[in-house]
Amino acid sequence: MRPTLPDRLARAAVVGLLALAAYVMLADFFNLRKAQQASTEAPVPLSELVLPQPWGGYGWRALARLAGDASRIDPATARDVLTEAGRRYPLDAVQWLDLARIHARDDEAGPVDAYLARAGAVQPFERRSLWAAAQVALQTGNAALAERQLRQWLRLYPRDTGQALFIGQRWIDDPGTLLDRMLPEGREYLAEAMQVARRQADIPLAEAVWARLAPKPGLDDPLFLNFVDLLLQTGEVSRAMELWAERDPDFRPGRLVNGDFSRPLGAPLALNWRINRLPPGVRAERDVDEAFAEPASLRVSFNGKENVHLGEPWIRIPVEPGQHYRISGAWRGEALTTRSLPYWYLTAEQGELRERKAVPGARFGWERWQIEFQAPEGTQLVRLQLRRDRTNAFDRNIDGTLWLDDFRLEPIAEPRTLQSAASEALGRQARNERPASGFRFAVSGEKGETVYGLRFTVYGENQGAGAADSEQGFVGAVSGRDQSTGAASSRRESVGAVSGRDRSAPETPPTKSDSSAQDAPPTATQPANRLSSRTTTGVGAASSREESVGAVSGRDDRGPKPRIASAPTNAAETGRPARKPESGNRKTARSAR
Repeated sequence: MRPTLPDRLARAAVVGLLALAAYVMLADFFNLRKAQQASTEAPVPLSELVLPQPWGGYGWRALARLAGDASRIDPATARDVLTEAGRRYPLDAVQWLDLARIHARDDEAGPVDAYLARAGAVQPFERRSLWAAAQVALQTGNAALAERQLRQWLRLYPRDTGQALFIGQRWIDDPGTLLDRMLPEGREYLAEAMQVARRQADIPLAEAVWARLAPKPGLDDPLFLNFVDLLLQTGEVSRAMELWAERDPDFRPGRLVNGDFSRPLGAPLALNWRINRLPPGVRAERDVDEAFAEPASLRVSFNGKENVHLGEPWIRIPVEPGQHYRISGAWRGEALTTRSLPYWYLTAEQGELRERKAVPGARFGWERWQIEFQAPEGTQLVRLQLRRDRTNAFDRNIDGTLWLDDFRLEPIAEPRTLQSAASEALGRQARNERPASGFRFAVSGEKGETVYGLRFTVYGENQGAGAADSEQGFVGAVSGRDQSTGAASSRRESVGAVSGRDRSAPETPPTKSDSSAQDAPPTATQPANRLSSRTTTGVGAASSREESVGAVSGRDDRGPKPRIASAPTNAAETGRPARKPESGNRKTARSAR
C-alpha cells in the first residue's frame, strides 16, 4: 500500500525536526568548544563561530563573558558582542554591567546609568551585581550616580553601612552631609553608622548620628549604648554620666550602675556589666531568689570540669582624678573548690592602679568587702574585674557558686597615714620648745628627698660661750649630729620603740676620753639610757636637738668636724676584768672557763 500524502508530509516533518535538532546540538557543541578555546587577549567576534546560530546559544554567552574581560583591548568588538548577547539573553546582568564599564571608560555617563538600571532590574537582590554596579558608578567619577547606586545596595544590605560611609568619605568631609547623602532613610542605618563611629572612635560622626535621632534612644537601645561607650572611650565621661542619669531611674550617687542588679544586665557596652565571653564551665546570671539587698544578685557558677581562667564579669566606674574612694560590695560563696579562688581586681584605664581582694574562703555567708584607693591623676575610669587564675595544682578544676551584690562607691577623705600623724606630733613638740634659730633639711639624701614618705625639720640652739646640754628627740632608731664650736653634751629621748630593743633598762654611761669633760651621774635632763655621746671642741658651746624617723641620719656639716672619742680598751679604765681571747675550738675554750 502506497503512503498517502499526509503520511509523507508527517514523515518529512519528523525528519526535518530531527535534522534541526541535530544541527542545534552540533552548533552548540562546536561553537562552545570554539569559545572555550578562545583567548582573552582579544574579543572574538560572533562571525568566527564554527556554525551560525542566529538564535544564540551557549557559545554566544561564553563569547560575551570573554568580551567583557578583554574589552580594554578591543572595545568596539566587545561592545558588538555584548550588545548581541544582551538581545539574546536579556535576563543576564553580566553583559549589561560589562557594557556599563565600557561606556564608563569613555566618560559616557548617560549610557552607564541606563545599563546599570537594566542590571539592577534583572537581578535586584543579587549582592555581587549590586556591588559591581556601585563600583562601575564610582569609575565614572559621577558622585550623584555613585551615591545612588550605593544607597540601592544598602537598602538590601544595611550591615554594609560602614563600607558605604568609608567610600563616601573620599569626596564628602562633613559627617552630617555624609549621612544625608549616603544613607537611605531609616533608623537601622543610623544604628549601623553609630557602631562605625564607635569602632573608629569618630566623635564628629557620632554627634551627627545623635543629632538625627528622633526620638532619642532609651537606656537599653544599642544606639544609646554605643554612643555612651564612645564618650567613655574618648574621655568625655561627664557627658556620658549626664546622659546615663537622664535615662536610668535607679541610678543614684554612692552606687555602681546596676550595682543591685535591679534590672537585666543588658548589652555589654557603656556602663553595663560586661559578660559576653565567659570561658567554658562558667555561667553568670541574675538570681532573684538569693540576694544581699533586694531585688537580685549576680550568681557565678562553676561546673567543676574546667581549669578556668576567668576575667568576667567586669564594669567601668567613673571617678575623679586624684580623689580617694572606697568601693565595696557583698559576696557569698558556696562549696568553692581548688586552692585558686576568685578575687576582685581593680585597675585604672589610664594610670597605675593595682588592687586585689580575694574571697575569704571556700564557703562563707554574706560578707561585705571593701577596697580603698586613690584614683591616679589623669584617670577618669577604673575597672572592677572578677578574676580567677588558672592553676597547675592537682585540684585545678573549680566547682561551686559565688554570689555578688550591693556594689557601692563613695568618696572618702585622704586616709590618715604615718606621715600625717608624725607631722602633727612633731609640730606639737616644736610649739612647746623655744628654738633660737632653726634650719631645715631633708632627713636623707639630697635635694629634699624623703625617706619612707616622711620629711622633718631640725632646729638647733646656740647657748653662747661655755658648756651646754643638748636635747635630742627622735622617732625610730636613728641619730643626727649638730656640729658647732664649743663643747657639748647630748641626750636622746626615745619616742616609740621602733629599733626592736627594749631601752627602758638603764645602761652604763660611757666614759669620755677628753679631759675637758667631767663624768657626772645622770640627771633629770640627762637620762641614764642615753645611746651615745659626742664631744666637740672650740671656744664656744652649743647644744643640738635632732628629730628623725627611720634608719637614716641628717647632719649639718657647716661647723668643724669633731674628733671622735675613742672607747677605752683596757680593764683599768673600764673597771671590768680583762677577758682572755678565745682561740681554737669554742667549746673547749668555754669549758676551760
